[in-house]
Parts: sequence; C-alpha cells; structure tokens
Amino acid sequence: MRQKRKNGKLWLRLWGVASAVFLCFSIIHGQSVLKEFAASPKVTEIAVLDILQQLQKQSSFTFIFDEKVLADKTFELDAASQQAFNQFLLKEISRQTDLQFTAISPNTFVVKRRKRANVSLKGKVMDKLGHPMVGANITLIGEATGDITESDGSFALTLPIGTYEVYVSYVGFEPIKRTIVVDGFEDITTNFRFKKHLKLEEILVVGNRFLPKTLQETAVPVDVVRKERLQTANQASISQILQYETPSFHSTHQTISDGTDHVDPISLKGLGPDQVLVLVNGKRRHFSSLVNVNGTVGRGSVGTDLNSIPVAAIEKVEILKDGAAALYGSDAIGGVINLQLKEAVDEGQVQFNSSITEKGDGETVNLSAHYGLKTFEEGHTNLTFYFQNRAATNRSGDYQGIIFGDSRDDNPQLVQDFFHEVGLGGRRVMQAGSAALTNTGLYLNMSAPIGQQFKFYNHSGFNYRNGRATGFYRFPFQKTKQSGLYPIGFLPEINSTIFDFSSVSGIKGIIGNWQIDVSNNLGRNSFRFNVHESNNASLGLNSPTSAEAGGFAYWQNLTNIDVTQKGLGRLPISVAFGTEFRLEQYNQKAGEEVSWENYGETTEEGFPKETGFQVFRGFRAENATRKFRNNVSVYADVEGEISQKLLLAFASRLERYSDFGSRLSWKTAIRYRMTPSFSVRSTYNTGFRAPSLQQNYFSSHSLQFLPVGGNIQSVQVGHENHDSPIVQRLGIPNLQPEISTNFSIGFATKSETNWDFTLDAYHIQINNRIVLSGNIAPTAADPLRDILKSSGVDRVQFFTNAINTKTTGVDARLNYRKTFTNGQLRFFAGLHFNRTKVEQRGSPSTLLSNYQETIFSREEVARLEQGQPASKLILRANYQQNRWHFLLRSTRFGSVQYIHPNDAQSANWIMNEYTGQVESRDQLFAAKWVTDLNVRFHFTKTFHLSLGANNIFDLYPDQHRHFANTYQGLLPYSRRVQQFGVAGRWWSLQATLNI
Repeated sequence: MRQKRKNGKLWLRLWGVASAVFLCFSIIHGQSVLKEFAASPKVTEIAVLDILQQLQKQSSFTFIFDEKVLADKTFELDAASQQAFNQFLLKEISRQTDLQFTAISPNTFVVKRRKRANVSLKGKVMDKLGHPMVGANITLIGEATGDITESDGSFALTLPIGTYEVYVSYVGFEPIKRTIVVDGFEDITTNFRFKKHLKLEEILVVGNRFLPKTLQETAVPVDVVRKERLQTANQASISQILQYETPSFHSTHQTISDGTDHVDPISLKGLGPDQVLVLVNGKRRHFSSLVNVNGTVGRGSVGTDLNSIPVAAIEKVEILKDGAAALYGSDAIGGVINLQLKEAVDEGQVQFNSSITEKGDGETVNLSAHYGLKTFEEGHTNLTFYFQNRAATNRSGDYQGIIFGDSRDDNPQLVQDFFHEVGLGGRRVMQAGSAALTNTGLYLNMSAPIGQQFKFYNHSGFNYRNGRATGFYRFPFQKTKQSGLYPIGFLPEINSTIFDFSSVSGIKGIIGNWQIDVSNNLGRNSFRFNVHESNNASLGLNSPTSAEAGGFAYWQNLTNIDVTQKGLGRLPISVAFGTEFRLEQYNQKAGEEVSWENYGETTEEGFPKETGFQVFRGFRAENATRKFRNNVSVYADVEGEISQKLLLAFASRLERYSDFGSRLSWKTAIRYRMTPSFSVRSTYNTGFRAPSLQQNYFSSHSLQFLPVGGNIQSVQVGHENHDSPIVQRLGIPNLQPEISTNFSIGFATKSETNWDFTLDAYHIQINNRIVLSGNIAPTAADPLRDILKSSGVDRVQFFTNAINTKTTGVDARLNYRKTFTNGQLRFFAGLHFNRTKVEQRGSPSTLLSNYQETIFSREEVARLEQGQPASKLILRANYQQNRWHFLLRSTRFGSVQYIHPNDAQSANWIMNEYTGQVESRDQLFAAKWVTDLNVRFHFTKTFHLSLGANNIFDLYPDQHRHFANTYQGLLPYSRRVQQFGVAGRWWSLQATLNI
C-alpha cells in the first residue's frame, strides 16, 4: 500500500514537471505564431481554425475537433492584448468564443462547443413546390409552446436542452412529425415541406373557423359523407342518401299531405326541420317558402329544401351534431348540415341512373353531368346539370265504403264498373305513396385569383321542380263536393311548381396576418299550387276543372364580413369576428277567384256545396300578404390550443331582429388529447330559433264538413296569422324566439391505420317551441264563440309559443379498414338513439285556458315524442377487389307510435271492424330492418356499371290494426308517422363515365 502511494506521488510530480515544460513551450511557440499573424498589417480578427492548425505544425500540441464546429469561429487580436495571448492563448479563445479546451493528456486537447441553457430552433414551412406557407401551426407534443409561421413561412422557437417531437400541421395536408434533439451546443435550423394531402373527409369546414380540423381534432361531433358514398348510394336525392348514411338524420317521402308531398321534411336528432341550419360551402342556405301545415312529421315548421341541390355537384356533406347558434346564428339549435361543392379541375363525370320498384311503379330516371375547368392559374369553374323524372308509387288499399249512397251500392256489376272506370286496379280509388315529380336545374361553383393575395368566388344554382300528387277520391254520395261534372266522382290532383334560385359571391384573401372574407348571399324560393281534375262544387256545372290556387315566395339577402387570424402574433390563440346583415321577404299570393270563392250552389236537400276547389282550396284575396324584416348580427370567436393536448374555444353572437328584438347566444368547447389517439371533448352552448316569416304571416281559410252533434255541418276554419283581428282579440301574443341550451360530452379514438371510433351524448332543452294549434271550436257559453262569429269563422288555428321540450341522446360511430393484397374492406357501424319529452304545455291567453288539449293535443305531443324512430342503427360493409366493388348495408329503424287525439279516454274508443271489438286507435309500429345490396364493376378506369337492390327483403312498415285509421281501407299504412316509406323493394341500374 505504501509503495502504491509513493508511486502515485511520483507520477504527480512528473505530471507537474511535464505541465510546466509544456507551458513554457506553449509560450515560446505561441509568441512565434502570434508574430507570424502580427506580421500581417492591421490584423484584427484571427480564424480559430488557422491558429490551431499553426500550433499543431509548429509545436507538439494536438487538437481534436470537428472542422464544422470551428467554421466561421474567429477571435479579436489587437496590440494591447498580444502580450496576454503569449500566456493565455487558449483561455482567450474560450473567452471570446463558445469553445472549450479539455486536456485528455499534457499535449492533447479536445475542442468542443460549450453547452448553453437555451438554443434557437428556426426554419421555414413550405408546400410541395417550395412556396412558403403562412399560418402553419408549429407545436411541440407535450409542451406548452409553439409558433405560427409568418408570411414568408418562417418560425422561431427558443428551447432548453432535451429531445422534442415537433408537430407541424396545415389545412389540407397530412401533419408532419419530426424528432429534434437539442444538445445545447448549437442553434438548430430545419425546414418542413408538406407533401401528402389529407383525405377530404378528414378536413372539416363546419363547426370551426380555424383550420385545420380533422375528425379527431375537433371539439364537436361531426359526421362526414364523402363523394364516393354519395355517388354509389343509388338514391335519387341528397335527403334519401343521408337517410341511409347518417344515423342522426331522418327524412322520408310524405303522402297525402299537400305541398309536403313535394318537399321532404328533414330532421336531426329528432328535432324539427326548422331547427336544422343548412350551409352550402359554409354559407347560409335559404329556407323553402312552404310551411308544413298538414299532419306529418314537421307539422308547423319551415325547412330547407335539400333536394334543390344536385348530388352530382356535391363533394361531401358535413353534419355538425351540436348546437351552433353562436357560430352561425338562428336555426342551428339541432345542428348544421354543410354541403361542400366540387372544385375539380380538368375532370368531370356523366352519370345515368334508373330504378323501379318490385311492384312496377315509381320508375325513376336520373341524368347528371359535371365538369370542372381551370380558371386562370389557380382557379376553377365547376358546372353541373341534372335531370330527374320520378313516377308515383301507389300503396293504397281496397276501398270498403259506400260509393253511391243509394241502392246502386247493392249492385255488384255497377260497383265493379265503378272500380274499372277509376282504373287504379282492384278496388283502389286513390294513390298513396311517393308523388310523381320532374326535377331539373343547373349549378355553378367557381373561383378565380385576384392578384397574389385575393380570390373571387361564386356558387349559384337554379332549380325547377314540378310535383304531381293526388288527394282523396270524391265519391258520388258526397253531394256537397260534386258540381255535377263527374257522375261517378273524381280523383283530384294537387300539383306544385317550385322555382329555387341562389347565388353567393364574395372576395377572400389575406391582409397581413388577417384572412378577410366579404360576401353577398341571395336566395329565393317560390311554391305555386295548381289543382287539376277537380271542381268548385258551389259553381255547379259552370265550374272549370283546373285552377291556380295561389302560393308563396320567400327571399333573403345576406351580406357578410368575416375576419380571421389563426395565431394571434406568437400566441397559440386564434380569433375571428364579423358582422352580417340579412333582409328577408315573404309573399303569399292569392289563387284564382274560382279556386276559393263561394258561388252559392246547394244540394237537392238544401245543403250548401263546398266552396273553392276540391283537394286544395285556393288562398283568398285577404290571405295575400307581403312582409319584410331585417336582422343585424355581430360575432366574436376565440380558440386557443393551450398545448398540443388542450384546446379551448369560446364564441358569442348578438343578433337583432326588426320584428322581435335582440338575442345573445354563446358557446364554450373543450377538447383534451389524453394520448395522440384518444381525445375527450365537451361543449355547452345557448341558442335560439327566430320565428320564421312564414309562421308569422301564413294564413288560409277553408270550408270543411265535420261531424257536429251527430250531424254533418259545414264549418268555416280559419288559419289566422298574427296580423289577424281574431288573434289580436284573443290576446295571443306575437311569436317569440325558441330558446335552447345544448350540452354534449364524448370522446374520439383511433388506431394508426385500421379503425376509429367516436361516442357522444347530448342534452337539448328548448323552451317556447313554436307549434301550430289544432282547430279550436268554441263551447256554447264562451266569449270565443262571439269573437269567431263576428269574423265569419267557426273554428280557428294559429301559430303560438306553447311547449317546452327536452331531448337526450347518444350518437356513436365506428369505422374499420383492412387492406388485402388485391382488395380492401371497409366496415361502418353507426348508432343513434334519442328521446324527446314534452315537459310543459301552456295556453297562449286566458281566453283559451280551457282549450289546452285542443291547442296541442296528445296526437301532436306524440308526433314530437314518438313520430320519428327513436333509434337508428346502420351497418355497412364495402369490399373492393380489383375491378369489383360490393356494398352490403342494413339499417334498423326504431319503432314509432301513432296517438289518436281523442282516445285518451276509453269512452271515445270506437268499433274496430277488423276485430269486432271497441278499441283504441293508438298504435305502436314495430322496428324494422331494411337491407340493401349493390354490386359495381369497373370496365375501365373511367367507366363502371352498378346494379343495386334496395330493401332486398321487401319489408314494409306495420299496417294499421284499427280499421278506422285506414279511411275505409284506403290507407293500410300510416301517413301520420313513417319510418322509411312504403316503396318496398326496388331495383336500380347506374352507369358512370369519368371524363
């Protein structure tokens, strides 16, 4: 042990001597090197690399270094410091630079940069052509820091030592992930270039103003229906495509419901057609001019006519399943449907589709052509033409009632001759099913650059539709309905002519870091009734057989200014604000005089004959109106990605309507990414729906023959608007907005390649819902009788704020993808469940406090609570192999229920001729599965042919079990509540040519 200590001291002494020798050596040779450099006139800077190389040549020093580390490293040398350099050369270099010298032996030094606490990370973000991308988002996964690229695509961050996952995202492109190691020795410069575009279904326009957003990134639930699914759905209209593609959406063809036969009501989450806002390219779509006043789903509402927009013009459909009044204004209580139009360049498509039902009716022919042209360098012009002709379907039953009302009903031959003359087959005397129609139009979507920073855009459409439907047969025994022109009665036709026009023009671009969008949005819809094969019975044999019965027109014009900045300076906060001015007009036009006038003809028994045209009495002169209103709104929207995990958003909107005042809506949203593949999200928002001009000012009058005290009497029924003296004398207040609150919570998760899954639950409270009342008939001793009698009306109905409702539900979606050597399998499962409950019914005035059951009957309650399927499950499998593509889809529609308005008490039940028992007319219609199969073959890359069988098991809804609900056997299927229509199985053939 002592020997080891002695040896250690000896080596220490030798190390000290050697160090002294080499120090002297360094001073001597350092002087020679400095003299060499000093010999140069006025040398003020010396390259460190040169000095070290000279020292290695002229001394025994050895320096180990990377030339890249020493590149561009210099230190200052002046006359006053030369003596210091003679002694402290390496120390001085370290002082002036970030270099450090570490001795690993007496004459060998390793040269490295000194570590710094923080270094800078900077660079640029470019597209695949190398152009700078302004507004790209730079975030560090798991860190509360990030940046937004400037106008030249540059970004800069200051980072401590560590390893980071850099996440770079931009709308329309697949995000870039890159690992960056910060060692503290040098600043880092790295550039990012996007190469791969995201699939279109992953980029969301609806529900946020701050792109990019994907299905996994958004804080709100959104469904996306892509172009491929739109084109291969074998459905003729966008509303029917969504019926079988989106669980939360519901729409079916109506029958025997006047104008609603020609405009399908739509619903999201079981709410009304007017509680869904429709956008096209993110811009508000105008409403239909038609108000639904018949006994179908959506009674009393005014919806948007989706079928005026051709499927061939649509790139994808986004459905926001959350309240959005704070984002888009009134009408977005139930959600938002956004139709994104195609922006193709130098490509197009011609498609032909033909279908027919198993029973040989409902034949449909569709032809569409679309092509996209390049406009200037970066613009496009897309044109779409479409034509559809659909024949009617008839699922009426055999008539079981009387025909002539006398002894002729006992003559089998006369009865047989009657049905033969009617000509509908068997004992059928009416058409119950989808109405016939012709639908055609043209759609434009274009944009063109204006300079480097702006572009002009426009999308415009024109739609013409002619619908042809029938009503109930008018029999010879119904003498008050006969003019004498039809000895065996007649089947009247109610036809519609619909014109729809829209044009949205605007300019958008970038000023500094702000995105500006200024647009004008014009939309107009008109609906005109034409009655054929009918008569005005009160005019007798002088009555014409056809007449124009009047109609409606609705017009809106919106001017918008929207300003957005993604990233407020260097903060990870995006802001938007804007304003909108909207002008609306509603016109109701009177029909020809003969369509509504009473000319005094009576029956032989002295009963007055019905006034106006059968099936649809025209609007009288006093029903004609023209009303305007305007709306001014301002909004602000803030969203902050506090970190890669946490997103917070807040929006608020103030709107002022000229007819009822101001409303403020607001919304908060949160999304937390617990892992890169699992996010939780929640929203809470307040909203409202303004009463439409149609609800405020629609009016009509009709003469109806109803049972009163055991006898049939003529009854004047008036639908009075809020300008009517009757409504004012009854003390019914003007319509006020529906007020809503909407809460949702859910999560989204996915795997890297194969599947994704979302689940969201929601609760919607709507107060002061606007409803259409029933026909209110006064009792014997009631002030209402005097008010109505003085106005020439026996019964009255009107729109009023009457009920509060609560809707709760769950929406879930699963997508699975599996790729094989020669094919691919895609599986989709979507489930939606909701329950609406009418929590409160009220009376609009003290005079009507005893008429609550009539104002909103149990039938109307059931129409909201059980008139649509409370659940819908969609299972879909797509398999593609080489040129073959197979689609198998099965949709389960939940049960619905019809509730008769008078059958709450058993005393009101009547005899059921099917069973011979006195029974309630209420009925539950069971859930049904509808299965579709489609096979497509690609003959070439540009041409394919597909054959489809929809409802392959030929299923129908349950038939009526109570004979009284069938109208003497005419309607075996309900026209009040429907799940999926009554077409049965139908076949389709589709040919597509891509050009």
